[in-house]
Amino acid sequence: MEPLDPEALKHQQWARLVALVRAALPANRFLGARYARAGLADARDLATWDDFRRLPLTAKRELVEDQAAHPPFGTNLSFPLDRYVRVHQTSGTTGTPLRWLDTQESWDWWARCWTVVLHAAGLGPGEAGVDAVGRGPEVALPGGEVGRGRGGTPCRRRRRPRRARWGARADRRLHLVR
Repeated sequence: MEPLDPEALKHQQWARLVALVRAALPANRFLGARYARAGLADARDLATWDDFRRLPLTAKRELVEDQAAHPPFGTNLSFPLDRYVRVHQTSGTTGTPLRWLDTQESWDWWARCWTVVLHAAGLGPGEAGVDAVGRGPEVALPGGEVGRGRGGTPCRRRRRPRRARWGARADRRLHLVR
């Protein structure tokens, strides 16, 4: 990971944002409707940071409502369904679970992010992480396992006994074993 000066970072962020909007907007009905209401009918309408500031924030509630109206995944899809290779969902502890899909490209990106995180935390080759959180199909820790594999660290999952797992779940920390 290399540090960037603020101007270079801003330029890189803009380039990535424009590429993301150009890829997602044409097929994504959820974003298309929201962006059109903000005055951005086409990806080419996103020309300045002021245009970006007009884009609406999205609440989880809006995504859940969209999925209820258009089951099972809603209209927040940027690709045909056959491009997606993984499905995840939130736990549903605060209401209806939210589902989302990953393409192979988005899953690979997630693994690269975790590789950086785990290296920054000091996890190196030959070290294993403890998955101390009982969970459903949430994405964070599976992404971490893939990230460990990409970073040269074995992808081993070690489970604690149920009582110990519940204790670890309360503080929501991933404990690394050295």
